[in-house]
Amino acid sequence: MPRRVDGVVVIVRESHGVHSTQDRLQVEVVKLNDELAEILNEADYMKEKEVRFHRKAERINVAAVWWPVLQIGILVLTAVLQVQSLKNYFQAKNLY
Repeated sequence: MPRRVDGVVVIVRESHGVHSTQDRLQVEVVKLNDELAEILNEADYMKEKEVRFHRKAERINVAAVWWPVLQIGILVLTAVLQVQSLKNYFQAKNLY
């Protein structure tokens, strides 16, 4: 008669020595389920690790985009201040 053990159909015939075969099969099924659980846990861990890495990479990319914008802003501000300073200097010396 067929019997379902952890999602696997096991056919057991009633004869001498079948119980030991059934026991071995059940032990193998339990081992396989344990291995499957370990594999799934590892996959979940790797997925979580990949998500954390992806978030960190996105933060770094955002910083990489804004850093040059900040540098250009500082450069423009410095240029404006230098031009204004030179203009004031030339006006003070009556050269302009």
